[in-house]
Amino acid sequence: MPKTTISAKERLFCYYFSRLQNHREALLKAGYTPEQCSRTAARLLQRRDIRRQIDQFSDKGDPVRQQVEAGLRRIAFGCVTDAFKLVCAYQGETPVDLDGLDLYNVSEIKDSGKGLEIRFFDRMKALEMLSNLEQSRQQNEAGPLYEALERSAQALNGERACADD
Repeated sequence: MPKTTISAKERLFCYYFSRLQNHREALLKAGYTPEQCSRTAARLLQRRDIRRQIDQFSDKGDPVRQQVEAGLRRIAFGCVTDAFKLVCAYQGETPVDLDGLDLYNVSEIKDSGKGLEIRFFDRMKALEMLSNLEQSRQQNEAGPLYEALERSAQALNGERACADD
């Protein structure tokens, strides 16, 4: 029998996946463990009710804009623990599966001779860019309405000016 109810944890996954477009990060933010990620993502994304819920959370606008926003969200709100795991692995403290690391918000990695140097993308800049995108979206949505109101106001003022003469 197919599962028809979505748990609160699965609903959180749907929300984060719709925003971040990254199954691993969405699962972690929803409360799944790193060990559950690959197996759980495949299982969840195969379910029709999960895909429908993701679609409901998703914006129906420009797909390129959605990808840009998802990337900026990952930079602004992404976790840095995998970068720390990389440093520990580099120092020989802990073995790590490099393929499983999420280093999306890392802009540069280099060996400084004294250790591993990791630079991250600027979170504040990403937040600023997200804010600018949201403002432009609101202006674009309000633009036609504002223009129609402005034309109506001009027409009313023109009619009144003629009536006053």
